[in-house]
Amino acid sequence: MEDKRQYKLLLAQGVPSGNASTSVITAPSSNPKPMKILDIIISLLKDPQSTMRRLKDETVTSAGTYFLILAGIMFIPFGLLAGLGLSLRGFAPAMIVIYLIEVIGWLFFVFLVNAVLCIIDRPYGLSQTLSTAFYAVTPLAVLGWIPLIGSFSVFWALFLMKCGLQERQDIPEKKAFIAVVVPAVIFIFVFFLVLLNIIFVHQLFSQIFNF
Repeated sequence: MEDKRQYKLLLAQGVPSGNASTSVITAPSSNPKPMKILDIIISLLKDPQSTMRRLKDETVTSAGTYFLILAGIMFIPFGLLAGLGLSLRGFAPAMIVIYLIEVIGWLFFVFLVNAVLCIIDRPYGLSQTLSTAFYAVTPLAVLGWIPLIGSFSVFWALFLMKCGLQERQDIPEKKAFIAVVVPAVIFIFVFFLVLLNIIFVHQLFSQIFNF
């Protein structure tokens, strides 16, 4: 029915019947083609804002699959470094612990972001924020294992998270900035608090049991 209406409209505008038929049949599709994993990684690193906009309609299942692949990619260098360092006491466990801290820490950060969004804007489904975070973690997964560059990749991931909140969830820029910075500060505070407690407990037990 819709094609017939378009056909009649083109005829009324003076378009020949053959061309009108072709115009209706060959009308371009408005649905963009899904992006491949490698395309997403490269595009997010090169042009984060437009890429996040293209990923707006992706489901949490697709984003979760992407995240699992990234987690696997991230584990490869950590696993190799841990394997090479088996002869060094405590090196391999340390690499595994760092890997787990990055994965679990990022998920904890996402919960904080979603909580802040509910406070400063309006209630959001956790699945929306999770799917955005699954894409935003890309720099941390690809570059996080490299010394010095890994530290920079954390800030890059935070910037991607801000872009994702703006482009995928239509959150104003200022609120997106607050929703990322506040949880980041809380996370850093909690991390160092836990770290200091671990050091204190270790020293206490070392003195008591003469480790």
